[in-house]
Amino acid sequence: MNNEKTVKPGYMFQTSMQIGGEIALTVSGNFAAGSTTDEMVIEMDKVLAALEKQNVRRMKLPAVRRTLQDQRDALVTNKSQLEKMRADEAGRKLSTAEKVAIESCMTRIETLGDMVAKGAAIIVDLEKEAA
Repeated sequence: MNNEKTVKPGYMFQTSMQIGGEIALTVSGNFAAGSTTDEMVIEMDKVLAALEKQNVRRMKLPAVRRTLQDQRDALVTNKSQLEKMRADEAGRKLSTAEKVAIESCMTRIETLGDMVAKGAAIIVDLEKEAA
């Protein structure tokens, strides 16, 4: 005797969601024969919630990438600014304001370097999560 319960396919469904301009996710499946409307609604809510979660993950990536690029640009700008200040100081005594400006620039460079490293790690994590 076979104790396995056979589920007869009932109602077929398909839903999709556009993500950005190039990506669309589509989910297809069946509800068991005899499924009630409430059971179908619950299952569709689960499917749509999963699609929405995936969409949100993918939407975060461009914003994080833009922020990371802004931080990289700021890092390059601050490094060139520091080089210019150091070139200007060659062979002369610096005022207190100039010394503070150099220290401040070095602190910004260090902070931006840390932020860029963390941002790159966040992008890797988001890409894995969104895949």
